Amino acid sequence: MHRQKKQRSGRKGHPNGRIFQEKGRLFQNALQRYRSGMLQEAELLLQSHIKRYPEDAEAINLSGLIAYQFGQYDSAIQLFQSAVSLNDCEQSYQNNLGAALKDSGDLKGAIPCFRKAIEMNPDYCEASYNLGGSYQILGELGLAIDWYEYTLSRNPEFYLAATNLACIYKDKGQIERAIEGFRHVVQRSPNDAKANSNLLFCLSYLEDVDPDNVFKHHQKWAKQHAPEDSGVSREFANDPTANRRIRVGYVSPDFRIHSVAFFIHPLIQGHDREKIEVYCYADVAKPDEVTRVMMANADQWRNIFRMSDDQVFQSIQKDQIDILVDLAGHSGNNRMKLFARKPAPVQVAYLGYPNTTGLPTMDYRISDATADPPELADPYYTEKLIRLPGGFLCYHPSLGSPDVSDTPCLKNGYITFGSFNNRAKINSKVISLWSNIMKCINNSRLILKSSISSDQSTKQDLLSLFVQNGIETDRIEILPYLPFGEHLKQYLRVDIALDTFPYNGTTTTCEALWMGVPVITLAGNTHASRVGASILGQIAFHQGIAESENDYVQKALALSGDTDFLQSWRMLCRRKMQASSLMDENGFVMKLEAAYRRIWQAWCGRMIAEGRDHADVETVAMKGEIAVCVSGSIQCVSSDILHESPDWFEQELAFIRTFLKPGMTVMDIGANYGAYTLTAAKEIGPSGSVWTFEADRLMAACLARSVHLNRLESVNLIHAGALDAGPKTLDWKPDFLRMNGQEQEVGVVETGKRILAFGSPLVLYESKNGNAFDLEMINAFTEMGYQSLRLIPGLGILAPFLMTGKPDEFQQNLFFCKADCLKILLSEGLLVHQLENGHSFAAASPAIWIDYLQAFPYVLRCLHLWQTYCQDHTRDPDWQTHQQALCAYSVSQLPDSVASDRYRALINGYALMSDLLRRNVTVSRILTAIRMAMDLGCRQDALKMLKSLLMILESSREISVDEPFLSLSARMAMIDPGSDIGQWLVYMVLETREVCQVRSSSVTDKNSLANLELMITSPFCGDKMALRRQLIRKRLGAKD
Repeated sequence: MHRQKKQRSGRKGHPNGRIFQEKGRLFQNALQRYRSGMLQEAELLLQSHIKRYPEDAEAINLSGLIAYQFGQYDSAIQLFQSAVSLNDCEQSYQNNLGAALKDSGDLKGAIPCFRKAIEMNPDYCEASYNLGGSYQILGELGLAIDWYEYTLSRNPEFYLAATNLACIYKDKGQIERAIEGFRHVVQRSPNDAKANSNLLFCLSYLEDVDPDNVFKHHQKWAKQHAPEDSGVSREFANDPTANRRIRVGYVSPDFRIHSVAFFIHPLIQGHDREKIEVYCYADVAKPDEVTRVMMANADQWRNIFRMSDDQVFQSIQKDQIDILVDLAGHSGNNRMKLFARKPAPVQVAYLGYPNTTGLPTMDYRISDATADPPELADPYYTEKLIRLPGGFLCYHPSLGSPDVSDTPCLKNGYITFGSFNNRAKINSKVISLWSNIMKCINNSRLILKSSISSDQSTKQDLLSLFVQNGIETDRIEILPYLPFGEHLKQYLRVDIALDTFPYNGTTTTCEALWMGVPVITLAGNTHASRVGASILGQIAFHQGIAESENDYVQKALALSGDTDFLQSWRMLCRRKMQASSLMDENGFVMKLEAAYRRIWQAWCGRMIAEGRDHADVETVAMKGEIAVCVSGSIQCVSSDILHESPDWFEQELAFIRTFLKPGMTVMDIGANYGAYTLTAAKEIGPSGSVWTFEADRLMAACLARSVHLNRLESVNLIHAGALDAGPKTLDWKPDFLRMNGQEQEVGVVETGKRILAFGSPLVLYESKNGNAFDLEMINAFTEMGYQSLRLIPGLGILAPFLMTGKPDEFQQNLFFCKADCLKILLSEGLLVHQLENGHSFAAASPAIWIDYLQAFPYVLRCLHLWQTYCQDHTRDPDWQTHQQALCAYSVSQLPDSVASDRYRALINGYALMSDLLRRNVTVSRILTAIRMAMDLGCRQDALKMLKSLLMILESSREISVDEPFLSLSARMAMIDPGSDIGQWLVYMVLETREVCQVRSSSVTDKNSLANLELMITSPFCGDKMALRRQLIRKRLGAKD
């Protein structure tokens, strides 16, 4: 897939190398604009000049150079021919004509032009260099070497010739000599970034490639050609909204018939256009049918061929690209110096190069866990690796591929191996190993294919290496370059494909598999040497992945001896590929888009953390004068919750506020937007410390901004999950540990046993895993000596949690602590022991319930009814039980009472009221039982009773409240119903049901909105329900 750089266009004779006569203002202005890169303006001026001076060869030549710069080769050829006809003694005209013919593909027409220029001036190095380039393209490497050496003999500092000479040695498989040549150029021309990139690329072909050495060379390139103090501004005007449509730009010279196209085409075509807007920056000299297909599939197409890095930089910034993806690396015709300037906020390396770019400005690299295992790869990349699940490649075979045929050994009677990788990958170790395989398999054959095979000396050099390893030349066939359709047909002649190492094939491996040919690859310790394993792993052909040279030989021998498998594989391989991730275009695009979204959100998060204002972030006030930064998106659950409930929706937070003391240490794993983190930091003060973990970059960024706004220096924010933060973080001994259910608590328990085994924190964890109760987590804590507790919300204390039956479906959180922590909680009145069944509370004054209730306005409105009821039911056993229940509840509300007495009273009161309801149901008794159930945290029971009560209210013409009752909430207890006690009661039931069944507007539906529309008309409707209605309408897109 990767290719080395050589000069891709001819060297022209430039007018700024000659002395021009004065030919009028138009020509001089045109020449000045040409030299400044203002080609269109120069051409307009030249057209006017040539009309006046139609035989001015110099002006016509300059016009030809402009057409050549635009890639308009036919026009350029005509203009240069005109210039030559007017002055056939000018060497630069001949060279320019040859360059245009060469780049248009007419090499036979170009060569005589270069020779004529050299005849005119034997020291004219541009012409001798272009002549060498023409022979190099034709594959006549001997002649190419001769002319490059001729050029260097005339001008030793003509480094383009030295660079292309080194490229030829690489193509001939003489890697050490090629590296020596590139180093020679770099030493004498240290600012030649392209020659230095060639050196980097060539290092991957070494037989004994050293990852550390390769990495250091890439870092050296970046230091030399992309210094961090280059003065380029890194400020971006991009809208940092995390969930908006992203503009992704792909930069490549290979949007054409090229191996890269097989893998990039699924992306260009398959991106979800509602989420991604695709820009292609095509550095393509000769567009072809593949270019036209990709152009049609892109949202925006930018032709950057012959544009300077500065011009492309400005174009990308003008387009406001969010994520810029490089598809070339340090391979041919790259734009590394452009990426060094960072024209886009997020930059990603993908596909076209097997190593790090070395650029500190390249943020990420797309790979997978097989091609780049963390333990092998991470130390050798400046980029952060994004490992796509399933594989980093998605293969899109060419249309019109030949049908798969029978494995040829059935007809031939012998095994035919094949490798269509380029010559540079076939090193002496590869040849030795292939020869060993062929020695073990009598009469076996090997077919090689390389574009340089037309050069007889190169071909003979390769064959001689096999002879030296004991393989006769008649067993080796070397095919020349073939058109693509004919190229694929050659796989029909191959039984088994042998991959190269340490530089594996990519496209060749996929092509072989597509044509039904199994591949043997040797997995090494670099990306280039593990791509084969990645591809074969994607289609589950693990028997083709060797872990050693001996294993490679044994696998080849095993396949050779199993012709039945070779035949069956031939017939099944395409279906196997099509069913795998290797050809799952939709699935691959979705995975890559998810990765793009994550890294875009990360950048947005950094902008938020740095304090950049934008519409996607808002600040919400929380209890304790805390400012919380949250996403402004209507999909943001936390934002809605904080708007509705400034003290968060979880009642456990109020308890934590009571528990925490100055100087304590807190850990918050899965902090979200930081309700617990920020509250804890306020309570423990500057003498304590909060270690908070959040893996989501946007949330972490908002939290960082909140920490800054609230000046909470005790908060240590780690952008990672606890399992990703490193082992040292798990050695801390916090006083309080909170774990979010999304942070995989069981894994945290297993990994962080030092925290939970040797420390003794009070732990709050999310007991619900989706809709299921997390029994595995409870067991994990219990095995380590932790007792489970739950909050009694009406009392603000903890009590033992017993699994005596099915847990309340609304039980979201549980606490855990060890015996020593239990003692502390008991001493502070924050914990009660479990009460024995039937244990009653101490008798209280019969009048206590009257003293408690008479402070509430609604009681005064019902007092006359209640007095009558009490007088009429003095001897009624049910009323006596009812009074005992009210007394018990009133005792539970005495703030100075012992916690255990209060809890015992509440438990007893609810038990009495529940017994009473089983005997006789009244509205007042249901109301009182609901309030007790909610105070005990029995939300499921409360909701069930609320629904029953609503059915009673809907079916009754009159509502009797002559029997004393508890209001359903503290808010409603303090509202004076006036003369509308019935309307007050109905509204109270509706509001309590709404609050009880859903935690916030973010999880409600249209049915809830219908209820709120009814409730909003009531004079008793409060701000919270009005705001909930407003938020639901906004989320559902309802119009006022």
